Amino acid sequence: IHLEEDDNWIATNFFALWYHRAYRNTNPIQDVQLKGIAGGEKLTKDEEELLEINNVVFARGDNALVPGRFMNGINIQMGINRIARELGKLKWGIVSSMESEFIVPETFSSCRILPISPKIILLGDSENLIIPKRWIIQVNQLAVSFCRTYYFAHKLSNCPIKET
Repeated sequence: IHLEEDDNWIATNFFALWYHRAYRNTNPIQDVQLKGIAGGEKLTKDEEELLEINNVVFARGDNALVPGRFMNGINIQMGINRIARELGKLKWGIVSSMESEFIVPETFSSCRILPISPKIILLGDSENLIIPKRWIIQVNQLAVSFCRTYYFAHKLSNCPIKET
């Protein structure tokens, strides 16, 4: 099994989304006040939600504050586009474990590792591999080292992080 060009493009874009969502989760952009814009009428919560459902960005009240979530979303999309351009032709290898499982952190930061299932990760610039337990330990140690708030696994007791 190997990934086709479209599959690699999808994996790269998913990696970029995962990276930027984790980054913005811990580093959110706050509400932004528009300079030189007079405030408008106050919208009700229902009116704000109706606008948002219809993909309309709005500013709140007299001080023309744009909710930070809009800026976060735009920033995430710009980051995805940047990474997709930078890693355009990246080939992802399918890396499998026969015995142990991988830990999934909220992000692997810029390390080109993309968890797919308990025993499969995609690895950027790699061939398809079946890796031994000592390499799984290294990946899991890396996963834990990147954690700021959480990590998870199908079954943590099947995820070695030390030689036994």
